[in-house]
Amino acid sequence: MSTPTPDDLEKFVHRTLRQQPPLNAPSSLEQRVLARLAAQSPAVSGTSAFKKRTLWAEWPFAMKGLFLGASALTAVAVSQIALAVKNHLAAGAVTALDQPAQTLSALDAVFDFASTMINAIRVLVGAVPPLWLYGGLAALVAGYSLLFCLGSFALHALKPTHEASSSQHPFLT
Repeated sequence: MSTPTPDDLEKFVHRTLRQQPPLNAPSSLEQRVLARLAAQSPAVSGTSAFKKRTLWAEWPFAMKGLFLGASALTAVAVSQIALAVKNHLAAGAVTALDQPAQTLSALDAVFDFASTMINAIRVLVGAVPPLWLYGGLAALVAGYSLLFCLGSFALHALKPTHEASSSQHPFLT
């Protein structure tokens, strides 16, 4: 008995595989797969959609802006409440504190520093012509847009393709 050549063996295997009947999935497979997908997908209400933890870098730009805006508003609200408490303490309305003089001096130092920084920012922003501010804002938006476009291009250009056509595979021709 002679050994077949690789070409003969390939043709034999190819012919044998083509003669096999197609495999059919069990009739209950579709229902099981759909039930599993429905159980794993997040609910439309959004309650289970937030279970996955994501990094800050993965957040959408709008969510980052919303978070920063909410953080800034919270910081302003906390500072306004602290200022109201300071003014209330300075007016002498609360006398039950153990060391009111030390508390007031510490709060005064914090608020003096904060007001100095806010006034410095106001002076600096006021010294810049509005056209420069709008131009800087436009350049910032253009830069972020360019960065977004380049990132999208790099993602699609460098993404490997896993689609193999049947003509590329020797046994499927």
